[in-house]
Amino acid sequence: MEESTGTDVHTGDHSSAQMQYEAELQPLLNSLSAGGSISEFWNAVKTWNERSIQLAAHDTVPAVYKLLGGDYTEKGSKNVEIIKQLLGHFADVCEPKEFFLLLIEQAQDSWTDCKFVVTVPAVGQCISRISPPRGQSVACAVDTFTGYLEKLPVPSVDNLEGRERMLVDADPMVHCICVVFPEFLDFARPLVKEAAQNIITKEGRVRTQKEVEVLCSSLLKLLNHPLGHLDLTGRRHKRSEPRIIAEECLSLLSLLHRNFVRMVSDIQHSAEMSSNVKSQSADDGKSKAKTQPNLATFAFLAFGERIVPKCLPHVYSHQFFLELCAPLIVALFKEQDLFPALHGVQFCASLLSRIDPESLSVDVLESDDLQRLALAIIQRAATARTKELSTSMLRLLSIMSSVLDPAARNHYFYILLKVSS
Repeated sequence: MEESTGTDVHTGDHSSAQMQYEAELQPLLNSLSAGGSISEFWNAVKTWNERSIQLAAHDTVPAVYKLLGGDYTEKGSKNVEIIKQLLGHFADVCEPKEFFLLLIEQAQDSWTDCKFVVTVPAVGQCISRISPPRGQSVACAVDTFTGYLEKLPVPSVDNLEGRERMLVDADPMVHCICVVFPEFLDFARPLVKEAAQNIITKEGRVRTQKEVEVLCSSLLKLLNHPLGHLDLTGRRHKRSEPRIIAEECLSLLSLLHRNFVRMVSDIQHSAEMSSNVKSQSADDGKSKAKTQPNLATFAFLAFGERIVPKCLPHVYSHQFFLELCAPLIVALFKEQDLFPALHGVQFCASLLSRIDPESLSVDVLESDDLQRLALAIIQRAATARTKELSTSMLRLLSIMSSVLDPAARNHYFYILLKVSS
């Protein structure tokens, strides 16, 4: 009898809470749908107890997300900030995994900038409350956010010369990227730092392996696009906002990988292993290829610009870096957009400038990668849409010849004639 009485009391309390929640929530939601003030809604929510907030989550989140259409830079930031606070309040109280999935579901239903900037911090709060291991939750969130950022449009700059390209920084598309991207970095930063602490021990590496892999892969993908299609070239007096964001990405990667050369080698080896698995079908192979991050923009910043020099061991020669990076420079030259090609020019010139004149023997030209690099330079010079790019490509051929000894230079000219005919 006592058991039965206890159940009746619990059921009564639950029903009472449910009735109270519905009585308070529905008029507020109706007012909000009719164009009511989000500030008034938020002030009411702040007076609720935890149980009422938990009960209201599944009705409140869809209603609030309907207010988040359009471009964040064009919306009243005050309302967006209020919604960000409201979702953060729910994230602190609701069951974290359940609320995290609810946020992801609502945000993915027609992404907007506004949805992104309110969803990312709330999801971060949820993940911080999930006890390890939480690799699956981290992977889901990071993949979702990366998928949105990768699809952000970038401006077309094919015909811009020299200082004209500085105008691109004021383009609304670039401004949008520079507004929403830091939200992702704020989300990723504590996860990266925590993972960096955990990988110090063997047990921690095993526990956080999935988190490290997805964070590393996503940062590399985002460096490739959208950042790699914006102006990342170094400037004497002022760096562009995309360049500053890209440098932050490399700083986070440096916490996960202390040796960038080994990281690139491991990723390239993993890609080769995947492509050589004979049991894969053709479709599986294509799917696998899409998951491999493009390392070219990362290599430009890491090895060409040396953004994080502590991650570049001094045991490697300049010739080694040239051969290691040659395929990645070729990848930049093969991109149709202008900025990747300009990054490739600066990358190649930077590597060659570190090599002493006439110091490379003819043996270096046995490298297929260097021969392909020479061919890629010729092809891009011939198809360049701007005089500046065409001239820069031809200048690279001259710089390459200057680091070869006389015998190697003669063989190099023979190769150029052969590949260009």
